[in-house]
Amino acid sequence: RIFLPRVKVQVIHHHYEYERFTGLKKIVFKFFELSFLKLTTSIIIPSPYVKARTIELLPKKKIDYIEISFKENEPLLRKKDIKSGELLYIGTVEPRKGIHLLLESLFLLKKENQGFTINIIGGIVDDKYYESLLDKVAFYDLEKEVVFHGRVSSKTLHDFFMTTELFVFPSLLEGYGMVLMEAMSYEIPVIAYNNSAMPYTVRDGVNGLLAKNKDTEDFKSLIKKVITNHELR
Repeated sequence: RIFLPRVKVQVIHHHYEYERFTGLKKIVFKFFELSFLKLTTSIIIPSPYVKARTIELLPKKKIDYIEISFKENEPLLRKKDIKSGELLYIGTVEPRKGIHLLLESLFLLKKENQGFTINIIGGIVDDKYYESLLDKVAFYDLEKEVVFHGRVSSKTLHDFFMTTELFVFPSLLEGYGMVLMEAMSYEIPVIAYNNSAMPYTVRDGVNGLLAKNKDTEDFKSLIKKVITNHELR
């Protein structure tokens, strides 16, 4: 666009990367990210959260909002054999997903003698981060409660959805968080942090619960609140 201003350039924008960082790195990333977006002809956005942020950051920019669609009137997938205290996380294994904070919450839960297990599903993006999580599991004495499965088949994933009691999603930054919708389609309540796109999907106290951002004590309390109160679940 700098040398050929008549060329039309569209970009599909899912989330603002600079929000992952702090300090100088955040300032530099924000400058280049917004500068790049300003050079485009229009921005294609699939997320109501990213749309709202873009209107705030780039109020004069042309936006093509193409919302992710879901089938209407699709029957909910009824669950059988719900396993009491079984938790589920689905997502990549990387720092942005906040699994380290989840382990801290589970450690606090175990200290209160609350029984639970958690299946962590998803590919490893950051090997060093994964190793640090294994160290935390050992340090917190959670080897019996926490199971990393890596990537699994669609059939295996479906089986986990059918039996789990609660879906936990400690992510620190999402453009949408599609997996929340997937969990809800199985009638599973969800708990997430109150940040980025999560409040656009999770209505606190209606279809899930939102914890204070990065507050591991609050996240732990909400987990306990659901798995000890089946009527609330």
